[in-house]
Amino acid sequence: MILSIGCNPAVDLILETEDFRANALNRVAGKRVLYGGKSMNFLTAAYKLGVECQASGFMGKRGAPFKQLLKSYNIPFKFVNCPHDVRTNVKIYSGANLTELNDEGFSVSEREQDRLIDLVEQAETDMLACSGSLPPEVREDFYYRLANAAGPKVKFACDCEKAAMMPALRANPVLIKPNRAELEAMTGGSLKTFSDIVNAARLLITRGAQNVLVSMGADGAIIVGGAAAFWGQYAQKVQAANPMGCGDTMFAAACGVLLMGGNLVDVLVQAVAAATLAVAGPAIAAMDMSRFEGVRGNVRVEPIK
Repeated sequence: MILSIGCNPAVDLILETEDFRANALNRVAGKRVLYGGKSMNFLTAAYKLGVECQASGFMGKRGAPFKQLLKSYNIPFKFVNCPHDVRTNVKIYSGANLTELNDEGFSVSEREQDRLIDLVEQAETDMLACSGSLPPEVREDFYYRLANAAGPKVKFACDCEKAAMMPALRANPVLIKPNRAELEAMTGGSLKTFSDIVNAARLLITRGAQNVLVSMGADGAIIVGGAAAFWGQYAQKVQAANPMGCGDTMFAAACGVLLMGGNLVDVLVQAVAAATLAVAGPAIAAMDMSRFEGVRGNVRVEPIK
């Protein structure tokens, strides 16, 4: 069982334009609304992959659609309800390009933070997976505090930006999943080669991470653990229809395999296959799982020396 924590849920307003231009009038060709945030994306992917989860975190007003979605997945949840509106993020698709305008989210009081810490401490789970940004007025070490509340017998995994990740490393997460840009921000260098990425990942391992999975979009992913490092990529060209949430899908897949005791190659293959299916469809929830084993069998893996 994985307890997925979402501290900053979001209503994603997705707009489609033919040729988006800044400082100009743009016509909307299509629009849709998704109930997301990184944790909700994680949970949707986990549901599609058959990974058993439960959900917690902060939930604002307008939270009913999020809860209804989790009910449809048969995912149990216990949220700390907050008296503020859930944020709205705007995603603008123009051809293969994606422009994102993300709100910072609602404020969360100290009392509400303590309630979530209590929920995590009381939860029965095998893994704690923390995803996404922290709301305003929440300390940057909050994920570290949640990991401590879960206790030493619960595996801890984290997918977030530098500000929340660096304190979280002190909890020795079994897995962290930065993308290349986030890894550059965490380690302070330009990562142009696979060797650069592996060396940067090993720097985070010296700071507490056990394994580092780096998502790289069309270039696949790299996983580093101890002295081993592997690169994985789907062997065929994929027409990217939906880049949004693919990293969250990769994280969910990786956590599911780690929970079952899989090795680095197992984790990498599952993660790349899941992300490939996610990017090929209109949304994570629309992943065609009948194709999964075929995609998984076409993931190319090579060791990095």
